Amino acid sequence: MKAWDEIWKTKEGKTLWLEPDPFVFSLLPKFKREGVNRILDIGFEVGRHAILFAKEGFDVYGIDTSPTGLKYATKWAEKEKVTLKLRIGEMSRLP
Repeated sequence: MKAWDEIWKTKEGKTLWLEPDPFVFSLLPKFKREGVNRILDIGFEVGRHAILFAKEGFDVYGIDTSPTGLKYATKWAEKEKVTLKLRIGEMSRLP
């Protein structure tokens, strides 16, 4: 969505979206126990949950409409030395 893309172009806009949500963080042990190894992050924003899961060893895919979010998440993943398979797209039309 264009509005999110504009928000994530600013430092202040990104700051609110850099820490993983506690609920998502709490899913890590459950997913590991159940043998989950792939994650699809629909609406990955700037990558906060995608990075979290990748750092924990999950194979992470993501889709979002924001080119700014994609660029930021990609750079963040490089910095963290993790691999994310992200692309631009609509959640209502998954590839």
